[in-house]
Amino acid sequence: MFVGTVLLAVTTMGCASVPMASREADAAAKRFAPPPGRANLYVYRPGQFKGSAIVLHVRIDDAPFGRTRAGTFLHAEVAPGQYTLISQSEKEQPVTLRAEEGRNYFFEQAIQFGWLEARSELRPMDEPSGRAGVMGTELAASQAPPNPRAAAAAGCTKDVDCKGERVCDAGTCVDPPKAR
Repeated sequence: MFVGTVLLAVTTMGCASVPMASREADAAAKRFAPPPGRANLYVYRPGQFKGSAIVLHVRIDDAPFGRTRAGTFLHAEVAPGQYTLISQSEKEQPVTLRAEEGRNYFFEQAIQFGWLEARSELRPMDEPSGRAGVMGTELAASQAPPNPRAAAAAGCTKDVDCKGERVCDAGTCVDPPKAR
């Protein structure tokens, strides 16, 4: 009985699944062309045996971005500004991104085994390495809206509607004016 249970567990480990995006969306994201006024954000997880059965959640500014498994990537078009990315696992290490219009940003999601569950780390990658990593993976469906910052800011009516020190200006969360 025990051997059968172990065999079943081992054979189903490779069945980790995440919702996938369409082929058209995958091809569009792999053009690496940020739309006007935006930047592209990519989080990719290379296809590898180590941790391939593990599904990990990724968050942007405390909002769901999507889930990854080995051989997948997430993509979002973001407005310029500062973002915090987290790969949720046993030991979370937030990464800060300061996005600039017209740029592509790449993070490789690295997996390590922890005590109770997997550990993961988001590693910033240069453009050539990041493009190569994304090209070797498939687009997973994102849980984030196409513009997470705009969605978070939509409808703000007061400063407390905005995250951190940002303030509400005409319905949009913006960085506060610099002190002179």
